[in-house]
Amino acid sequence: MASDERETRPIDPIEREPPSETVSPTSLMDGLALFETRTCPFCVRVRNFLMDHGRQIEIHDVRSDRSSLDEMFEATGSRMVPCLRIEKEDGSYDWMHESSDIIDYLKARFARGASA
Repeated sequence: MASDERETRPIDPIEREPPSETVSPTSLMDGLALFETRTCPFCVRVRNFLMDHGRQIEIHDVRSDRSSLDEMFEATGSRMVPCLRIEKEDGSYDWMHESSDIIDYLKARFARGASA
């Protein structure tokens, strides 16, 4: 390979490193859980959004955790990921599919300054 011909390889979003700075306790968003698979591109999109904003939520990989898949399916009637579980004040849950809807919800929640 000539010196001016460099091999390029796109960065695989699954291989992205988390932000190097320490995540503050307020960045953990209580009451939220993402049901996903590691290889789903729409799930990766949501995870990358969270990493880019220094936020963390509970993660359930439904491919390796059958009980999480069963919980999501029982609540939503669907096995589609990503799926965001949102705990309401009364302890019940709302469930949200579609990565773009999840990201829009998280953006609005960040804008309110909510970490919980």
